[in-house]
Amino acid sequence: MQYRKKPVVIEAVKFNGDREWDKAPEWLVAATKKGPQEVGAIRVLGGKAWIMTLEGPITASAGDFIIRGVKGELYPCKPDIFAATYEPAPALPRPTFRAGDTVHHIPSGEDWTLAVDEENGRVQPCGWPESMAEAKDCALIDRSTDAERLKMLHTWAAEGKGHEHERDSRTRAARRQLTE
Repeated sequence: MQYRKKPVVIEAVKFNGDREWDKAPEWLVAATKKGPQEVGAIRVLGGKAWIMTLEGPITASAGDFIIRGVKGELYPCKPDIFAATYEPAPALPRPTFRAGDTVHHIPSGEDWTLAVDEENGRVQPCGWPESMAEAKDCALIDRSTDAERLKMLHTWAAEGKGHEHERDSRTRAARRQLTE
């Protein structure tokens, strides 16, 4: 039986053989800061990039591409295979995230439910401690309905009444977004 590869969009960087990454994207810089045995870590030694994968360490040589896959996984690809498999993707607008959406946060590998609508390119997940992340580092898994969005905003708007959660930025954002 034959199979055709699904059209997916990936990110990639051509490795030049040293630690200086030409216009390195945030995901690559984050990979260089991970612990050496952590999945997704990258170390450059002896002109090779060592990438820690679930299967163990694999190397990329100068000229190879380092790919970030659809689930945030990193792996090398030889230039001839890359050229035969990939082509530049047209820039597509990223969806604006809303309260109640489920997103995959690529740097952490976690799936989050968002507490409030995206603001200024940043998202805030439910849960504690309060946190914030760049929206561009997230991929939409499931879009909330209008009713789910409003329920989430009302939940967070009511969350802080009368105690310390009054200072939570998600509470303030939810109240503001309900009046817009």
